[in-house]
Amino acid sequence: MSTAAYGVIEILMFFGGILAFCWYQLHSIKKLRREDQEARNRGEDPVAARAEKPRSGEDIFWDTLAKKRK
Repeated sequence: MSTAAYGVIEILMFFGGILAFCWYQLHSIKKLRREDQEARNRGEDPVAARAEKPRSGEDIFWDTLAKKRK
């Protein structure tokens, strides 16, 4: 293959990765909003409902990164 073909493949993979990440983030936000709306429709507090759920390893990881360092 020529170097131009490799360049095109690299560009497509790079922007494909960016688009996949953006889609994942939008999907996550849509899911959280849907869960909040369902909780409101049931007459519950969405924040309290989220606090009662067990935390995943991913949640703990991101909370650890978000902590302010001294």
